[in-house]
Amino acid sequence: MFVTRTATLSAADRFVLMIDALCTVIVTGLAAGMSGPQVIGIWDRLTRILSRFANILARPVKPRPIKPHTTTTPAPRAIRPRQFKYRRLPTGYGWLIRRLPAATPFAEELQRLIGDPQMAALLQANPGMARLLRPLCRMLGVQQPPELRAPPPRFAPEPSPPRRFTPALPHPIEPIPRAAPLPPNSTPESA
Repeated sequence: MFVTRTATLSAADRFVLMIDALCTVIVTGLAAGMSGPQVIGIWDRLTRILSRFANILARPVKPRPIKPHTTTTPAPRAIRPRQFKYRRLPTGYGWLIRRLPAATPFAEELQRLIGDPQMAALLQANPGMARLLRPLCRMLGVQQPPELRAPPPRFAPEPSPPRRFTPALPHPIEPIPRAAPLPPNSTPESA
C-alpha cells in the first residue's frame, strides 16, 4: 500500500501518513457496524498518539543522566475525568483488526516501520516513543520487538523488616515472694 511512495520519506513521515490513513479507515468503521462512541474513542486515541509523537520529535534530544535507583513509594495520583465520555476500548491483542478488517494493511506497514533502521534510531534517541507504539502494536496485532517492550516496574516491593533474634533465657526467673492477701474482714496486726 505504502511501498512505492514511501521510499523517499523518512520513518517519521511514514508514521504520520500511516496514522492519518488509519484515521480515515476508522471513519468507515461506522458503515461497518461499529458504534459512534467507539469510533470517536479510537479516533481520539490515534490523534493523541500522533500529537504526542509530534511533540517528542519537536523536543531537542538531551542525554539523560543516570540516577541511582532508590526505592520509594509513589504518591497517589489525582484522578482526572476524561474529556469524552465514550465506552472503554477493548485491550486485547489485535482487537482493531478483528473489529475492522480494513485496517490489516496498516498492521503490515507498522511491522515494516518498526523494522526500519531510521525508526530504530528514533526510538534509541527518544525512549518515550516506545510508550506510544506499544498500544498501537497491541491494537493492530503487531509483534513487539524487544526495544518496545515495557521495562520492569521501577518500584520494588518494600522488604519486610528483619526479624529480631531474642535468645532464650538460660534459667527461668524465680518469682518474688509476696505476702498473702488478707481476708476482707481482718485487720492488719500492729506490732
